[in-house]
Amino acid sequence: MYLQHQFLSLIQAIEAYHRRKFEGKYLSDEKYEPIYKKFEGIINKLGIEDPFKDALKSKLKYGNEYSLIKRLRDLFEKYREIFDNFIDDRDAFINKVKDTRNYLTHYDKNLMENAVDGEQLYYVTQQLKIVIVICLLSELGFNFKEIKNLLVRNGRYKYVFNR
Repeated sequence: MYLQHQFLSLIQAIEAYHRRKFEGKYLSDEKYEPIYKKFEGIINKLGIEDPFKDALKSKLKYGNEYSLIKRLRDLFEKYREIFDNFIDDRDAFINKVKDTRNYLTHYDKNLMENAVDGEQLYYVTQQLKIVIVICLLSELGFNFKEIKNLLVRNGRYKYVFNR
C-alpha cells in the first residue's frame, strides 16, 4: 500500500474510533436540526444551480460534527500522560496531520506547502499507528502506566516518537 494511502487509512481509523468512543458533535441533533433547516432555506432561495445547492446542503448537514483537528486534540488530551512522553510538540504534530490529510484528500496546491511527504510522511504515519495502538490498548483495559511501559520497551515505537 502506498504511504499516502496508509496515512489516510490511519486517519480514517482514528476519526472512526473517536466517533464511536466520544460521538463528537458540537450540538445535539435536536438543537442542530433547526439551524440546519434555516441554512437549507437560505440556500434554496439563492439563485444558484441545484448541484451547487446540493453540495452546500451536504457540507452543512455534517457541519455539526467535530473536525479532524478537534478529534485529534480530544484524543491527545485523553491520553496526555502517554503522548507527552513521546511527542514533544503535540500542536505541531496535530497540525502536520491535519494539513497532510487535507492535502492528500483535496490535492489543493495551496495546501501542499504545509503537508509532509517523503521521510517525514513515513514517520508521521508510524506515529499515527502508535496512536491507534494506544487507543486499542486502552479499550482492552490497559491503564496509562501499562501502555506507556509497553511502548517504552518497544524500540521501534520509542525510536519513531523520539525523532
